Amino acid sequence: MNTPFFYFDRKILLVLFLLLWGESLFSQSKTILEIKGKLASRNTHDTSTVNLLNELAFEFRNSYPDSTIFYANQSLAISNELNYKIGQANAYKQLAIGSFYQSNGKLAKLYNRSALKLFKESNDKKGEAAVLNNLGMIFHNEGDFEKALFHYNQSLQIRKAIYDAKGMGDSYNNIGNIYLDKGNFKEAIEHYFEALQIREDNKDSVSIANSYGSIAGVYFLLGKYEDAEKNAKRALTIQQLIGERIGSIQSNIELGGIYHHRKQYDSAIQYFNSAYLLAKEAGDQADEIVCLIDFGEVYNDKGMPDSALYFFELAMPKCIKFEDKIGVAFCDIGIAKAKLLKGDLQGSLHHSRLGYDAAFKLHNKVQILEASSQLAKVLQKLSKFQEANFYLNQSIIYKDSLQIEENATRTHELEFNYLLEKKQNEITLLEKDNSIQIAKSRFQYSITIGLLVMIMFLAISVYIIQRSRANEIQAKDLVTQQKHAIERQAKDLEELNIYKNKIFSILSHDIRNPISSLNQIVELINEDVLTINDLNHLKDRLHGQLKSINILLDNVLNWSKNQLEGELLPNKKETNLTLLVNQNITLFEEFSQQKQLVLNNMVPDDFMVWVDPNHLDLAVRNILFNAIKFSFQNGTIEIKIEKKEGEVFISISDNGKGMDDLELESLFSYNKQPGIYGTNGERGAGIGLILTKEFVSKNDGKILVQSKVNEGSTFTLVFPDLV
Repeated sequence: MNTPFFYFDRKILLVLFLLLWGESLFSQSKTILEIKGKLASRNTHDTSTVNLLNELAFEFRNSYPDSTIFYANQSLAISNELNYKIGQANAYKQLAIGSFYQSNGKLAKLYNRSALKLFKESNDKKGEAAVLNNLGMIFHNEGDFEKALFHYNQSLQIRKAIYDAKGMGDSYNNIGNIYLDKGNFKEAIEHYFEALQIREDNKDSVSIANSYGSIAGVYFLLGKYEDAEKNAKRALTIQQLIGERIGSIQSNIELGGIYHHRKQYDSAIQYFNSAYLLAKEAGDQADEIVCLIDFGEVYNDKGMPDSALYFFELAMPKCIKFEDKIGVAFCDIGIAKAKLLKGDLQGSLHHSRLGYDAAFKLHNKVQILEASSQLAKVLQKLSKFQEANFYLNQSIIYKDSLQIEENATRTHELEFNYLLEKKQNEITLLEKDNSIQIAKSRFQYSITIGLLVMIMFLAISVYIIQRSRANEIQAKDLVTQQKHAIERQAKDLEELNIYKNKIFSILSHDIRNPISSLNQIVELINEDVLTINDLNHLKDRLHGQLKSINILLDNVLNWSKNQLEGELLPNKKETNLTLLVNQNITLFEEFSQQKQLVLNNMVPDDFMVWVDPNHLDLAVRNILFNAIKFSFQNGTIEIKIEKKEGEVFISISDNGKGMDDLELESLFSYNKQPGIYGTNGERGAGIGLILTKEFVSKNDGKILVQSKVNEGSTFTLVFPDLV
């Protein structure tokens, strides 16, 4: 069997893009305009808006992944506002897709796990299966075939349980891709045939074409070039008829590979060029990489190493950026061939070794065969015969292994041909049955039409009467609903206005007093009335007052901004809680020393949480400030961390003033009396905890409070453990 070329192994990754999210791009621009039109006509934030934003995010995935992330974040914000779990789950799924297309596999996995958790909580099995499939795709791209296979199989089991025929076909095809990348052609083609049968039963043209393409690739690798060409052209014909652009790219690449193997290099370049132009038009970088490396392979075989190196060196950084280990391995092998043709033996040896090591780690038999054959040639030219003999034996072993798998596949080819013939016979019989049924039904049809006309006339009359009555009732209900909504908004606005007046009343008092004190101190200094000792005595007290005002103003500013803008969208990321707590302890160091408090920081080093760092900083700062504010002299404050059942618990405890049940009940309410005094007369506007609760909720968290009068309080922030 001749050594297979590059094109098919690289194609696997691109097939995954199609199968993973199960959509084509032929009408993407039209679809985007349609969705934007629907969004423009909506004036409210509801679940339909969320669903449209998620659809729009998905449509941008190939061409503009930044837009995918932008619209997914908008969807997530509205879903959080509505507490719409399915919307949140789908938004996280789109964020994962956008991150993947930006080559950020780590973030994509994190978002997918958030989506998976929400789909499970909502008992959405179809969504759960889709996310597991997405995770399998990410691991496949990273070259971790075992984890990819595990997630694909989990997805398949769920799809079988709910009988999601389209999803089952996609899962079987994806599992086939894994086995193909591992060089296990027998398992690969078994899964491809299984996928094809399901897709034909489901009459899914896009996926049927994709299955033909996958099967064509296996035939090519097994040296059955006529069968490969026949299946690739079947796929291309379907794809061109329905305008399926991404599939057309892949079929052109396959046909280019077939002509390449037949040494019809100009025809091969023509097919690769068609694929490359389509990929550029679609903005699909992964397809562009495939074509660049295929150009390199053709020019190597034409004996034009300079041109080959040009294309491989264009492709290599793109493969690295895309975290495509398979592509990097083939680039190294291709560069090694070109350098050998140019007589650069050391350069060829270096890249041959890199290619072999990468292929061995990926357990890819096809690549190991290519790399070991190349190493044997270079080492022979360098007169390193013993080592050359080792790699020559390696190439023979892997070539024999692939030959055995080719023989095992022939049985499945017969099954495949029989399946197609059987289906054609079933279609012919069905057409005959239909003709008989049509003849029998014509007489009954004529009689039925007359009856239907009479029934329709009566039904229309009844419908008009009922619709008139329903419209009257609906109009009354709408007026009632609008009245209730206006009354509710008026009440909320009145409460907010009262609370605003209370805040500004406190501000006018609490800001005026320290500034007035500072002014008097300056006047006394100018008049030489105050001594240095007097000034030192006043300094700590004045500093404490100014620190309280700073916290007060910071809270009022954030509260005002939140009221004006409606939503402050969280920017979640890995946040160093240890560093954040230490910064706040330092901030309040002098304030706590005035009461001679002991602050026990029990947060472990470099403890990370997945939140918006600015939101968490405000929450910790407000709770720690209150703990100091309501602590007695010589008190103790403890900051602790606990992880359990998938959640992180951040607790700040004091043994100070505490609260009674009435205070606890109104703690986060706008109706409470703002500005409760601390143990040293410190006072705030009363919005710190309200703002803290709002910001914690935006990060999918919650606040737990325990308190007893004169025994102290414990405030606990709870967030999902996603790091």
